[in-house]
Amino acid sequence: MEREKCLPSPSKLVLLMHCIITFTTCIASAAANYYTIDESALLALKASITNDPTNTIATNWSTTTSFCDWFGVTCNAYRRRVTALNLPYMGLQGSIPPDIGNLSFIVTLNVSSNSFSGSLPKEMGRLQRLRVLNVRNNSFSGDIASWSDAVCNQNSSLEWMAISMNQFEGKIPPSLFRCKQLQALSLSYNNFVGSIPPDIGNLTLLKQVYLGINKLQDEIPEEIGYLSSLEILSLSDNNLTGPLPPSLFNISTLTQAVLSNNSLSGHLPTFMCDRLPLLQSFYATSNLLTGNIPKEISNCTSLSYLEMMRNFLTGMIPQEMGNLGNIIELDMSINDLQGPIPLQLFNISTMEYFGAVGNRLTGSLPSTIGLTLPNIKELHLAINNFSGTIPDSIANASQLLVLELSTNSFHGYIPDTLGDLEVLQWLNLGSNNLEGESLPSGELSFLTSLTKSQSLTALILEANPIDGLIPTSIGNLTNSLQMFVASNCKVKGNIPRQIGALSMLTTLMLDNNELRGSIPTTVGEMQSLQYLGLRGNRIRSSIPNELCNMTNLGDLHLASNNLSGPLPKCVGNLTSLRNLNLELNKFDSEIPTTLWGLQDILVLNLSSNNFKYGTRGEISPKGDVYSFGITMMETFTRKRPTDEMFTEEMGLKHWVRDLLPDAIMEIVDANLLRGDGFLDDKRSDCISSIMRLASDCCADLPQDRLDMRVVVSTLEKIKMEFLANVG
Repeated sequence: MEREKCLPSPSKLVLLMHCIITFTTCIASAAANYYTIDESALLALKASITNDPTNTIATNWSTTTSFCDWFGVTCNAYRRRVTALNLPYMGLQGSIPPDIGNLSFIVTLNVSSNSFSGSLPKEMGRLQRLRVLNVRNNSFSGDIASWSDAVCNQNSSLEWMAISMNQFEGKIPPSLFRCKQLQALSLSYNNFVGSIPPDIGNLTLLKQVYLGINKLQDEIPEEIGYLSSLEILSLSDNNLTGPLPPSLFNISTLTQAVLSNNSLSGHLPTFMCDRLPLLQSFYATSNLLTGNIPKEISNCTSLSYLEMMRNFLTGMIPQEMGNLGNIIELDMSINDLQGPIPLQLFNISTMEYFGAVGNRLTGSLPSTIGLTLPNIKELHLAINNFSGTIPDSIANASQLLVLELSTNSFHGYIPDTLGDLEVLQWLNLGSNNLEGESLPSGELSFLTSLTKSQSLTALILEANPIDGLIPTSIGNLTNSLQMFVASNCKVKGNIPRQIGALSMLTTLMLDNNELRGSIPTTVGEMQSLQYLGLRGNRIRSSIPNELCNMTNLGDLHLASNNLSGPLPKCVGNLTSLRNLNLELNKFDSEIPTTLWGLQDILVLNLSSNNFKYGTRGEISPKGDVYSFGITMMETFTRKRPTDEMFTEEMGLKHWVRDLLPDAIMEIVDANLLRGDGFLDDKRSDCISSIMRLASDCCADLPQDRLDMRVVVSTLEKIKMEFLANVG
């Protein structure tokens, strides 16, 4: 009987079932509604995409399939709501629609490395579950305050925010620092201005801060030291001023500090490494730092990268820096450091890059340098007061790529062991007192040894008393060699014909030596050559016609030699020539008329020779008329022969010639023809006459060009006609 009392009446049972059915229907209806909202938001994004290079969104995002199966879309299994949208590196163009704010369950939004533009909608502030926002490397613009206020006022979930490499501008809004769950903040490569808000100190969970490459100014706020979890701080390439805040050096979790290219001043504090046990990278290049390098910097025992170049640091390099046993890159270039480099620094076996260029350092290189720096790849010690010899042990630094010792006082022989550096790419020993040891033949032995360095791209020896012959083995230098500079080196003898084998050479400078003989015909094989300098030698004979095969030649300097004979007519075919200097030679032929066809030449020096100027022994009045014609074209078209629209086949003069006389409106600068009615027509007639005259001045053959006196009288006639018509 008691059990029967517990049973519901039939009417109650019906009511209960009705409630269950109604509730289930409501849930299903709500789910369907949310489904439609998410789908509509995604379709709005699809409609806002104006260019889809891979056609992925256009074809894959179709209403015939569930949006949870669309490319880049992730949904949760239970509610079937969008939780992630990942569309990076797709080349998409377009904008982000306000509908994106309806994806209320989204956790990750990643549209990085596309070409989206416009502003980010303030409706993003409704995305309360958003943890990762990545829109970096697009073309978004505008002020971020409109949406960051909403995001950080309503959203406590955002942990990772990357909007770098866009075109955002304005000040960094303090409201941004209400997103207290942020662990990574990247605003670099934008146009932000103003100060770094002190509110940044509120983000105590921040591990990474990237504010570099903006237009931020004023001092780094002391509150930066409140970021007790910070690991990476990047503030480079701004206009930050003032001293480094002491609190910066209290962040015990800090591993990287990037402060380069600002106007930070003051001293490096002696306590800078007392509380930075994890610091691995400290970049302070191109600032206004002064004072000594504190010896206490050696307490940063985890340091791997230390760059302080282009500051105003003074004093000596502390020997305690030799305790930085994990250093990989150390650069103190362009300061005012003096004294010797402590030997302890040359014992850091992990070092791969060492730079101390442009100081007042003295002393010599240790004899064991190649043994104690086995991993060194780049050694930059130029522009100092180093002396002594280059140790033979340098050959043991088998990974050396760059050896830069120029502008010092090194002396002795250039060691043949340099040739054992098989991966060496750049060797600059210029402006020292180095000599070259000669073989019995008189040839320089170190040049022969360098033929083993098959990766060498630059060999710079200028301003050393090397005193010897260029070996015939010069042609065995690597085909990678692009620059060979040995000016002012007392190099003697002939230029060996084998030099023509250096097919990739772009610069050959052998000026002011004691070279004799003739220019070898094999120079024509160096078709990549852009600069040939042989001035100030004793080279005789004539210029070989083969030289004209160097079609990329821009600078040809042969002054102060004993060259004679005819100047090859084909020199006029070297259309890349900008500088041609033949002064102080013994040329005694006629100047080839082809020279006047060199449209882009800037310097032409034929002085102190015995050139004959035409059959009558005088310079033709047509000599400069070509340049005058080009100048008239530039003046009235506002275009230059070097503009991108012109090519070798269709230059400025050809373009003008082809459009005359019917398309004068297309040729000249539109501002010159502004006006109305009668005056406008007269301007057009006048300028058309001037452009026809300019074209006649630029005839392809010099003998077909107008006499300059005719040009002047014609211009006077055009002027008088114009004044008469408008008067």
